[in-house]
Amino acid sequence: MDRREKIIKAAISEFAEKGFEGASTNEIAKKAGVAKGLIFHYFGNKENLYIHAYRAVTDTLVNEFEKFVGKAGEKDFFQMLKEWGYWKLEFMVNHPNLADFMLTILSVPDRVRLKVMSEVKDVQREGWEILLEKLRSLPLRNDVDPETVLKFIVALFNGLGDMYLEIYKGSPKKLMEETEALMKETDAIFEILKHGILSDQQV
Repeated sequence: MDRREKIIKAAISEFAEKGFEGASTNEIAKKAGVAKGLIFHYFGNKENLYIHAYRAVTDTLVNEFEKFVGKAGEKDFFQMLKEWGYWKLEFMVNHPNLADFMLTILSVPDRVRLKVMSEVKDVQREGWEILLEKLRSLPLRNDVDPETVLKFIVALFNGLGDMYLEIYKGSPKKLMEETEALMKETDAIFEILKHGILSDQQV
C-alpha cells in the first residue's frame, strides 16, 4: 500500500469516527504514519481528501457490483437486485467503518455534498448502465420509460439501504438472525414495484 492509499484509508477511519467537521488532519496523518504536509501535497485540503475518500469507497462498491452481475448471469432482474441489496447490506454491516463513513454524507456541508455527488456520478452511472440493460429486457408497459423506472428503483433502494444500515450497523449477528424477515419484506417491495399499489378496480 503506497502513502496515498494509507492516507485515504486513515481518512475513512477518521471521518467515520468523528464526521467531516470533527475529523482532524493531524490524526489522519498520525494514523497513516505520514507527515501532515503530505496530506496537503496529495489532496490540497480536508475537503478534497474527503471527496477522494468517498470516491474510493464508491469505486470499491461499483467494482464489487460488476463482479456480482457477472456471476448473476441470466438471473431475473428483480431477483438479482434483491440479492445485490442484501449483499451490500451484509458487506456494510461486516465493515462498519465503511458504513459509518458512507453515512457521513448526510451531515457534511452542502457544498461538500454537491462536490461528492458530482465526483462519483460517473462511477455510479457505470452501475446504472448495467441495471438499465437488464431492465430493458423486462416486459415493461409501453408508456413506461426504463430510465425513469431505474431512477425510482435506485432512489428507493438507496433509501432502504440507509435505513437498514442504521438498524444493523455493528450487529452482523442480528442481521443473520433476521435475514428471512428481511427477504420477505424485500419480496413484498418488489411485488409492489411490479404491480403497483392500486387495486384493479381503481386503475
